[in-house]
Amino acid sequence: DTEVEGFAALPREAQLLRPGGVPWAPADPEQELVQRIQHFGNLQSERRLETCRAACNAGFIANEVCELVWTHPGWQTTSRNSAGKVRFDIALSPEGRRVFTDICSRYKYMSASEIARAASTIQGPSSAPGTLAFSLADSAVPDPSFTKIPAPASMQHSLKAVLFLMDVSGSMSVNMIGPTTRLEACKTRIKSLIMNERIVGHDDLVGLVAFGAGHRRLLPRTSSTPTSFSGSSELLACSWSSGAFLMGMGDAVGSLPT
Repeated sequence: DTEVEGFAALPREAQLLRPGGVPWAPADPEQELVQRIQHFGNLQSERRLETCRAACNAGFIANEVCELVWTHPGWQTTSRNSAGKVRFDIALSPEGRRVFTDICSRYKYMSASEIARAASTIQGPSSAPGTLAFSLADSAVPDPSFTKIPAPASMQHSLKAVLFLMDVSGSMSVNMIGPTTRLEACKTRIKSLIMNERIVGHDDLVGLVAFGAGHRRLLPRTSSTPTSFSGSSELLACSWSSGAFLMGMGDAVGSLPT
C-alpha cells in the first residue's frame, strides 16, 4: 500500500474484508487498476521533476557563490607540494571556510534565500578582510521560488533550547584559573559557546541566567543567535556572596517552552 501525497496506488479496502467476509472488489477492476497506476506514476514523475528543478536552481546559486569566492581579490592562495606541483586553495577566515564548505555540501537541501543568507556571511582572511557581496536580487537563477529538497534525517537540524546557568558568587571572582578569575574564564567560555552556530543554531532558543545570592536573567530566551554578548558588563558588577542555584535553575527551567 504505497502512498504519494495521500493517494494510494491500491485502495486500502482492497486489503480488508467487509463485514460478512466478502472481499472488496471494484466495479471495473481492470479499468480502476489502470487509472490508479497511471495516477500514481504521474505523481511520482511530478515529484521527481520537482526534485530536479530544486537541485538545478539551488546548484545554479551555489555555483554563483563559488565563482564570487574564487574570484574575490585576495581570497586565493597557492602552495607547492613536495613534487613541486602548484596547489590552489581559497583563503578565508575559519568561520568563512566553514560556511562556504557547508553551502557546497548542502546546497541541494537549502532554499534560495537560505543559500543567499549564508553566502552573505562568508568572511575573507585577515589579509583581505570583508564579507562576500552576494544578494539574491543580483542572481541570474532561473527560478528562485523553487521548493527545497527535504534533507535526509542525518542532515536535519532539530531546533533546541540552550540555557546557560552561571555562578557569579563571590568565590568566582576570588579563585583564579591561571592568570584570570573563574568568573572571567566562565564568561569567555559562555561567549564562545553562544557564538558557535554548531552549538546554538540560528533559530534555536538561547538564554542566560546568573545566580549568586539571587538570580537574574542576563540574556532573555530568544529565538535568534545573538551577534554580540551583552551580559559581560552586568556580570562584572555582580558580587553576590552566597549561592542561589536552585532558585536560578527553577526560574530558568520554568522559562523553557513546553
